[in-house]
Amino acid sequence: MERKEDIKEPEISICVVTRFFRRSIFEKPPLLSFIFILLAIFFSEALVMVFINACAINSNTARDLIDAALLTAIVSPIIYYCLVRPCNHKNLALKSTVDDMDNLNQHLLEEMCKLQSSEERFKTLLETIPDIVYRLDVDGYFTYISDAVRTLGYEPKELIGKHFSTIIRPDEVELVSRKEVLQKYANKMVSPRNVPKLFDERRAGKRGTTALDVHILKKKVNDTPVEIDKDTVIVEVNSSGIYEFDCSNMKKEYAGSVGIIKAKNERFTGTSGVIRDITERKKAEEELLKTKDFLQKVIDNTTNAIFTIDLRGRFTSVNRKVHEITGYTDSELIDQPFSILHRADSCTIANEQFMKVAVYGETISQSELELKRKDKSTRIVNFSLAPIYNEGQIEAIIGTAEDITHRKHIENQLRESKEQLQAIIDNSIAVIFLKDIEGRYLFINRQYEDILKITRQYIVGKTGYDIFPAEIADCLSKNDKMVLTNLKPLSFEEVVPHEDGLHTYVSIKFPLFDSQGNPYGVCGIATDITDRKRAEEELMEKTNQLEEMTRDLEKRVKDETIKRTQKEQLLIQQSKMAAMGEMINSIAHQWKQPLNAIALSSQDLDDAYLHGELNKEYINKTINTILQQINFMTKTIDDFRGFFKPSKAKVTLNIKSVIEETITMFAPLFAKDSVAIKLKCTEEDLLVTGYPNEFKQVVLNLINNSRDAILSRRETELTEVRGYDKIDIVIFKDDGKMVVSIRDNGGGIPDAIIERIFEPYFTTKPSDKGTGIGLYMSKTIVENNMGWSLKARNIEGGAEFRIEI
Repeated sequence: MERKEDIKEPEISICVVTRFFRRSIFEKPPLLSFIFILLAIFFSEALVMVFINACAINSNTARDLIDAALLTAIVSPIIYYCLVRPCNHKNLALKSTVDDMDNLNQHLLEEMCKLQSSEERFKTLLETIPDIVYRLDVDGYFTYISDAVRTLGYEPKELIGKHFSTIIRPDEVELVSRKEVLQKYANKMVSPRNVPKLFDERRAGKRGTTALDVHILKKKVNDTPVEIDKDTVIVEVNSSGIYEFDCSNMKKEYAGSVGIIKAKNERFTGTSGVIRDITERKKAEEELLKTKDFLQKVIDNTTNAIFTIDLRGRFTSVNRKVHEITGYTDSELIDQPFSILHRADSCTIANEQFMKVAVYGETISQSELELKRKDKSTRIVNFSLAPIYNEGQIEAIIGTAEDITHRKHIENQLRESKEQLQAIIDNSIAVIFLKDIEGRYLFINRQYEDILKITRQYIVGKTGYDIFPAEIADCLSKNDKMVLTNLKPLSFEEVVPHEDGLHTYVSIKFPLFDSQGNPYGVCGIATDITDRKRAEEELMEKTNQLEEMTRDLEKRVKDETIKRTQKEQLLIQQSKMAAMGEMINSIAHQWKQPLNAIALSSQDLDDAYLHGELNKEYINKTINTILQQINFMTKTIDDFRGFFKPSKAKVTLNIKSVIEETITMFAPLFAKDSVAIKLKCTEEDLLVTGYPNEFKQVVLNLINNSRDAILSRRETELTEVRGYDKIDIVIFKDDGKMVVSIRDNGGGIPDAIIERIFEPYFTTKPSDKGTGIGLYMSKTIVENNMGWSLKARNIEGGAEFRIEI
């Protein structure tokens, strides 16, 4: 525009000077114009001279003026033709050029406006496209990327100049990079299916990448680590290489031949492409695949066979249940006619049903048919067929089939069982009948028919009032209603008339329920007990006599029981008295030393008084000594008093502690006879439930029995006592039971009496040394009161009493 204005100003000044000449004379040919000008000059000069002479003006001065004007007039054309005219022609040519340039500039402005409008439209289009549009240079660096990249957290300007691998998940870069991929395919023949897909294109031929799935990284925020599943999106890339246009042949050049991959280097300027976010689509596809897989699993795992047949009558799809029923595989059934599964006698029926569906669009439901399996065996199926429509036209047929072979077999068995049950009911000696909730008969067996002399066809629908007298019918109806009220089986004695008189029946009546659990009737099974009732009456008389005898016998037994109880009480009292003797003996033995100590202390007081040694300190010391001995004696009395106090209830006791207490109280008496008692325990859990004082009495009885055996052995063998004999008490577990073993070396129990030692009043000792009730009471306490067991056996050199808890 500036150049155009510079050219117009000289054009205007020149045109103003030469306008007149150019329009009148100078537009003529040069020679004619020159002659015309000369003639005009001379003619003008002659006229001027005539005018001057006529006006008496000085001719010389006028002539000089005229000559000067004439010279100017002559020189002016020469200047014009030599200088001005060539300049004018150049000016005209320049003006024409300027006009052409103006036109060209105007055209360029119009084209530029169109280009800018197109660019704005293209830019607007790119910015409104939700997909990301990009361009890469030959080395894979971004030269352009649309604003849609902001959906990934990036700004377009921060990716310009960055390599495309910046936004691709690192583990996928080598899978889509030209540098990594093309070297594997270079100069190799590949099929269109195997052509490599690249993010940046640089290869021969029209091999742009389409539908390339790749993971794009979202922009990290605050340098937080990237989570692959959370910070990536799945995109589809469509890209193509950009090549320079060859103006010599007005087309793009591609190197390489069809099917051979070559790297494109010459005239390759970059790559352009579109990135589309397909994350949701992928999720939808995955969900669709899952749904499809789920539906396929549902179809395959359904209890019914599902299949489709085309209009030619050939299978197009089958589920797993079809394989199970027919024994054929997919490949053996698909595209095979359905007649492959039918026998010759059933094929006609199958074809008729197929035509009803395929031609007339009918639906076949619950139709039974016998199929022929691959192994030539047969199965009975219950199948249904329905048409599949597409735009109003039948396209295919879908069918379902249920294998009812087993059910048919069960139905046949049920029918046979029903017939068998009917035969059993009809041949039963019991009367069997069935009534509804209104009391109307629904069924009777043959025995009922024979008794009432009536057929079941006649009695069905009638009530008891139509058959029996009113009072009997009332009783029967009352019993039926009671069963329906209680909804459980009940037993009744019912009287009905026979030809030979009234008969008594025992009727078991129970309610019958439908599938919803509602009662719909009463079933009764009645047995004639008329003869039994007569026998019962006779038996009743005998029973009364027997009861009288029983009452008398019970009185006698009661009297004997009282006597026996009194004897047992006497035995217990005797046992306690014997134990009390042991206790008094033990107390006397244990009190000897404390009494001697008290006596010595008293005598010492007298001596101290006589010798003048008695003082406050001496008296206090003596009193403390006497009090200690008295406390010991008091404790001894308390221990023995508690020993014989009966336990009122079972308590948790420690076996070892109870035995130790018993040994502590009676060990001095045993030591007097040179008998030592040793207790050994191998267990930690020694808690049991029982009566502690009664158990102490048992232990005392058993160790006394062992001591007596030891003393008896000494008298029999006339052996001199050297050291101590011993009684070993061992507590251990055997086969899950707690065992208390009391062993001695008293020579054992004679085999002839070992089975009788626990009998009352049985003893081998003289009458002044034993009553025979100690072991009897021990066994009674252990087994009857404690619920344990007490046994005796001989061991080497002695005997063992074994208490098992």
